[in-house]
Order: sequence, then C-alpha cells, then structure tokens
Amino acid sequence: GGFVAMASADKKIKIFSVQTGVVRHTLIAHTDAVISLAWGLGDVLASGSRDKTVIIWDPETGKVKKVLEGHTDRVLSIAFSPDDRYIISGSRDRSAWLWDLANESKSK
Repeated sequence: GGFVAMASADKKIKIFSVQTGVVRHTLIAHTDAVISLAWGLGDVLASGSRDKTVIIWDPETGKVKKVLEGHTDRVLSIAFSPDDRYIISGSRDRSAWLWDLANESKSK
C-alpha cells in the first residue's frame, strides 16, 4: 500500500497508510516547524524546516538517514532529482543548494 506524509508546525511529520488512514510513523527530529516535504522515487522522504535543515528519512522505519545543513534561514522548498541522487532546497535566505546525496557534498 501507499503512504502519505503530513508536515506541521509542531515539528513533527506523520506518515499515514493510504489504505487504512492509520498513522504508521510520527517522525521527530526537527527543532522548529516543518514547512516542506518531498518524496523520492525510492523509499525516501525529505523534509525542510524553519530550523534551517533538510532531513532525509527512511519512511519504512521512521529513522533519520541524513541531516543536511547549510542554509541560514528557513527551508521553504525541496525536490528530488529523478534518480534520487540529488536534492535541491530553496530557503528564505535567498539561496538554493544542490545536495549530492551519494557523495555527501553540496553546492550553491
């Protein structure tokens, strides 16, 4: 079955089963409101927050895979590349970062 994720101002992300509507996981790691979410094609979810970070999650386990830091203001938008290798994030600091998840590098 499929899943849907919901971000909120309480710093949490809830992952629901589409079939049952039941919460499968509550993801907690951000220290401020979660503003944006993006699903990758693989089993991966990314979240952007007012805490200036992007977190990569394993939605099956609810565990943090990576925390991406570099923005100096809230992360407003995030998107995966078609192959899930890269994430681009846009921030209120007027920057966009391209994150190479395979090599754990970033560029503005």
